[in-house]
Amino acid sequence: MGSHNSIIYQCTPCCLHAALLYTILTTDFPEAIKWNRNVYLQFSEVLLKSW
Repeated sequence: MGSHNSIIYQCTPCCLHAALLYTILTTDFPEAIKWNRNVYLQFSEVLLKSW
């Protein structure tokens, strides 16, 4: 059970990362792109620190 949960925990950031990147790439509005980029950069920093 414990190892299964850790696998899900390790996979989740990757899924969020991919979803966030997809959102950035598919957003057409400049304001939204700028906002998403800021969130993406902050999220990436947190993700790198957590690794």
